[in-house]
Amino acid sequence: MHHTETKQFLRRLVPVLLFVLLVVLGLIGATKLLERKDSRVKYASFFQEAEEGHLDILLMGNSHVINGISPLRLWQTSGYTAYNMGGHGSPMQATYWEYRLARQYCRPQVVVVDTYMLERDYQYLDEPDDITDPDTTIEQLHLNMDAFPLNRMKKEALEDLIHDTDKRESFRLTLRVYHDRWKSLTEEDFRALQKGYIGSGLMGAEIRTGINRHPAITADPGSEVTPLQSETVGTKYLRRIIESCQEDGIQIILTQVPFNTELADREATYTAQAIAAEYGIPFFVFPQDTVDLMIDENDDGHLNLMGMIRATDALGAFLQQETALVDHRGDTAYDHCYEQLAGQHQLAITNRVMAEESGLLEKLLAAQAMEDQGLVLYINSGSGLWSDEAALRLIERLAGTPAVWEAAAGDTPYLLVREPHADGQGAVNCWEAWGDGSLEDVPSAIGHLYYYPVEQRFRFLYTAEDMDVNYLYDDAHIDEDVRLFCYGPDGETTPVQYFRSMGTDYLRVK
Repeated sequence: MHHTETKQFLRRLVPVLLFVLLVVLGLIGATKLLERKDSRVKYASFFQEAEEGHLDILLMGNSHVINGISPLRLWQTSGYTAYNMGGHGSPMQATYWEYRLARQYCRPQVVVVDTYMLERDYQYLDEPDDITDPDTTIEQLHLNMDAFPLNRMKKEALEDLIHDTDKRESFRLTLRVYHDRWKSLTEEDFRALQKGYIGSGLMGAEIRTGINRHPAITADPGSEVTPLQSETVGTKYLRRIIESCQEDGIQIILTQVPFNTELADREATYTAQAIAAEYGIPFFVFPQDTVDLMIDENDDGHLNLMGMIRATDALGAFLQQETALVDHRGDTAYDHCYEQLAGQHQLAITNRVMAEESGLLEKLLAAQAMEDQGLVLYINSGSGLWSDEAALRLIERLAGTPAVWEAAAGDTPYLLVREPHADGQGAVNCWEAWGDGSLEDVPSAIGHLYYYPVEQRFRFLYTAEDMDVNYLYDDAHIDEDVRLFCYGPDGETTPVQYFRSMGTDYLRVK
């Protein structure tokens, strides 16, 4: 009898267990499908490279870091392997826990910490100061937190960062916060459910390609800058980061990525420098000429693509002097990731220059970083571009000379031919002509170029190899005063892109 009852009990139990299992699997699947993918995408390559022991540097901080330092550029110029752990709106306490969570998976040789927002003096991200929106801050925290599994340390971090229990629970069970995303699901959501998460290809960084047309550049306050008057939550957690790194035997470097600072920002930087000196660690001050705020900022707080490259190059030079990091270029163990991604990144930059939807200034910005394509830029006399200071600065940097300013002052035509060296090491050859000047026998990948400014609506640009093709003449685009095209090392050219200047705006004409 007892045996019969047991069998009956098991018959009833098995369907219940199967039902519970299906519910659990359904919840897991729904969570994975509905959650926002930005955190998983940001950290997909982190977990992979951490598992393989490939991460030498962690770049920690806020959006100034995520938009300001490029791990792929560090790889290209120095062979260092880094990951950008920066998060949008991350105060120092969030950065501290980001470091602690990351340390569960890797042991970097160097940690670089940006000290922006050091003056912020609130503990909980859902109870911030008067200038910070709590809902935005909590939403931004999901980028840094969602990808990390829920364990004891993550629970400790959430208790330390978020006061409200319901908001804290949204990080424990992300389905609570993302349940309404079914209305905006895309093909990428279903692909992630089937094949897992694919990294962004930027090792945690994000690229902005805008130009801040009206930077609010503040005057240097000079002797007015003093340290913060008292310890803040920010300074307390910065000390905790430093002490954690030192306990782990990891070299830590403090810095502040360039941006348009105000007095409070400079006081915080002054304090961070004092803290660095107190602990006997370096504080890297970016050279004053690292970025040009007129053309290297996307907005008043974040660098654009070229600002990121210039800031990364400056940091890389400092790391070469101050650390014992090893150049991994040429090591085949890193080819599958860093080397391949660097090539993909360069292709993305080239595509940005040639993309139909990108504006003229965006093309001029991205062209500075283009290492696999030549560029021909022509500006006619009478162009509105001659009164656009940002455009002139971009062209000056592209050409490497101030000749474009002379063309602007004289309202003359201007031609730039810019071609990367065949060795692929980043150097370029540039040829310019303005006013009545011409170019003859320029040895470009297209052929031997000749340029003659005959009259305002008729300019010659052709090759000795094919004199029938005039790259600067098109009956349908006589009135367009700005034109450009790219060409590859094989001499293949892209279609000419035409722009009509309207003040300091540029209308793409097809």
